Amino acid sequence: SICTFVWWFTEPGPLHYFCLNVMFVSSVSTIMFNANPLLRYDGYYILSDVLEIPNLRQKSNAILHRKLGKWCLGLEEQEDPFLPKRHQTLFALYTVASFLYRWVVLFSILYFLNKVFEPYGLKVIGQIIALASIWGMFFMPAQAVWKFFRVPGRWSKVKRWRLYTTIAVVGVVLTALFMIPLPSRVWAPFELQPHGAASVYVEAPGRLVELGARPGDQVKQGQLIAQLQNFELEMEIARLKGELESYEAQVDSLTNLRLAASRAMQASSQLDYVKERLQSTRKQLAKQQEDLARLRIVAPRDGTVIPPARVPQRATADSVELETWTGTPLDPQNLGATLTPEGPQNLLCQIGDPNQWDAVLVIDQDDVDLVQEGQQVRLMFEQSAYHVFVSTIANRATEPLETAPARLASTNGGPLAAQPNPDGTTRPLNTSYQATVRLSDPHGLLRNGLIGRARISTRPRTLAERLYRYLSRTFNFDL
Repeated sequence: SICTFVWWFTEPGPLHYFCLNVMFVSSVSTIMFNANPLLRYDGYYILSDVLEIPNLRQKSNAILHRKLGKWCLGLEEQEDPFLPKRHQTLFALYTVASFLYRWVVLFSILYFLNKVFEPYGLKVIGQIIALASIWGMFFMPAQAVWKFFRVPGRWSKVKRWRLYTTIAVVGVVLTALFMIPLPSRVWAPFELQPHGAASVYVEAPGRLVELGARPGDQVKQGQLIAQLQNFELEMEIARLKGELESYEAQVDSLTNLRLAASRAMQASSQLDYVKERLQSTRKQLAKQQEDLARLRIVAPRDGTVIPPARVPQRATADSVELETWTGTPLDPQNLGATLTPEGPQNLLCQIGDPNQWDAVLVIDQDDVDLVQEGQQVRLMFEQSAYHVFVSTIANRATEPLETAPARLASTNGGPLAAQPNPDGTTRPLNTSYQATVRLSDPHGLLRNGLIGRARISTRPRTLAERLYRYLSRTFNFDL
C-alpha cells in the first residue's frame, strides 16, 4: 500500500517504476497464491468457512479416493458421517484441480530457479532440485497406492472385472495417446501467380496512349504491348536538344576566335567552360532519351499476355480528388490513364503460359518444420468455395520470407499479418517461409492474384506428439 501512494505521487523515474513493479508483483502473488482456494492459503480457508466444511482438502481427497475405488475397483463405499453428502462429484473435481495447479506452481518455481542459477553456471543445481521435486510428486502417490493394496483383505474386496476393465481402458487410452498416429494438417494462406512468367513493369511515368496487345493475346519477343506518352519528358528533350545545338555553335565560334592571336587566351578559357556544359548536356539528353525509350513497352519473350490482379474501384472521400485507374492497365477504358513505376501497381502484365500456375503459400515458422516437398495440398479459393484443386508441394524455401505477397498482406485486407516497409512493400509480421505448389488449369478457371487457404497434409502424428508440440511452442521451459 505504501508503494501505491509513492507511485501515485512521484514522477516517472527509478523510484516510480520500482514501486509500480512492487505493486504488480504483490497483486499477482495475491491472486495466484493467497486468494487462490486451490492452495492452502487465505483463499482456501475463506472457501472452507463459506462452505462450512472444516478440513476441506482432506475430505475432498477422501471423496475422490472413494469414488475411484468404486468406479475402478468395485469397492463398496463405507458410510462416513463426516463427509459431505451432496455434490460429492464437485469435491472430487476440486481435488483434481488442486493437484494440477500444484504441478503448475511447481514448474513455475523450478523455471524461476533455473533462470536464477543459469547466469552463474549453476544450472545443474536447478536441475537437481527439479528432479527431486518431480520424484516426490510421483513417488508419494505411488507409495499411497502401494499402501492401499497392502492392507490385509483389500484384494478380496476388489471386483476383478472392474479392475481388468480399468486396466484395459487405461491401456487403450495410453495406446491411443502414444502409439496411434492421426492425420495432421497445416493451414496456410496463398496467392496465385503464373508459373515461370516474365513480368513486364512500367519503368518510366507516362500516359497510356496505345495498346499493342490485350490479355490473352499471343505475342512475340520485342512486340509492342503498350505505348506511354510523357509531355514533360518530350519538352525537356526538346529543350536539351536546343541547348546542345547552342553549345555546339558556341564551341565552333570560340574555336575560330582562339585562332586569332589577340583574343586567344580569353577564347580558350571560355571554350573549356562551354565544352564542360556541352558534355553535361549530352549526358542529360542521353538520360532523358533512355527514359523516352522506356515509354515503349515491349514483350521480353514469346508467350501469352497474362493480366495482373485487378485493382478494385476505390471510393474517394473528396469529390475533387482525382480517381486512379481500375481493373488492369491493359483494359481499354484505361487509355489515357497515368501509369507510374512507383508503388505496387507498376506491374503492367506478365508473359507466360496461362495454363500453368504457382500457388505461393506463406507458412508460419511454427509449422514450417512439418511441411516437406511432395506432401499433398488442397487449395480452396476465396472467390470459389466449390472448386478445390489438389496438388503437391513443389518447393519449400529455407530462408525467411522478406516481402509478403501484396494481396495476402493485412494492410491490403488480406489474411496475413504484415507491416509496411519504407520502400512501399510489405513484410510478414511473424517469421514466415514460402512454399510453392504447381497447378495446371487446362479449362482456364484460374486468374492472376486469386487468394485462398491451403490445407497441407503433413506426416501423421500421435496425440502425445501434438501435446508436446503445443506445450513446447507455448512455454519455453529450457531446463
